[in-house]
Amino acid sequence: AMAVALSTVSAETHHHIRARPVEDNLKEKLKNKKPSKVNRSLKSKASKKKKKDKLQTTFSVGFNDDYEVMSGWIKIEMDKDDNMDIEYMIDNGPESCSDCYLAIMDESDCDDAGGADTLYSSSDDDDAGNPWSEGGDGAVSTTSSGDGAGSILGVNSGHDFDDHHCKVVVVIGPEPESSSDSWSKSSKSRKRQLKSHKSHKSSEDDDLNILLCGVLHKPGKTDDC
Repeated sequence: AMAVALSTVSAETHHHIRARPVEDNLKEKLKNKKPSKVNRSLKSKASKKKKKDKLQTTFSVGFNDDYEVMSGWIKIEMDKDDNMDIEYMIDNGPESCSDCYLAIMDESDCDDAGGADTLYSSSDDDDAGNPWSEGGDGAVSTTSSGDGAGSILGVNSGHDFDDHHCKVVVVIGPEPESSSDSWSKSSKSRKRQLKSHKSHKSSEDDDLNILLCGVLHKPGKTDDC
């Protein structure tokens, strides 16, 4: 009887000793288990909802002869509803400009931007009007030294991301006050006056012209346009 009892104890003891490593291994596996494909897929979909499409450009220096050292850049983020958040920076532009503004044109070449329409389509619930006009949502300003920087939020032109990709964006502003003589005597001037039409400018805007121009492209993808 004693032998049988010892044998039973020995078997039970041996069973428990063997079971502990199995439990430890199971805990370790659970600890190191990677999220399932379903979880990763849900995370991926959630991140895509928050993602915004981006466009940007660095303006060409010397586009306008009266502002030969004027420079700047623009960055745009567009959400799924085609609302744009715009960041801009301008250096050496018109001093204390209160009627300067940004405009995205329905054109892909800066040399033809002056004769192009703005990239804008109105809708029935559009209360803001054309953002690419003087006093519109694309308005920018400069300091007494001709510099300016800022953010413009929630701009909507009635067009989606693909419509804006590879289109030109311009900075529009006044001619220098002392430029009237230089315009008449210089046939080589690179002044780009804007096309006069109802959707873009009124007769009061005839003295406004393009100061800077650049082609909107995806970040790091300048060769796509």
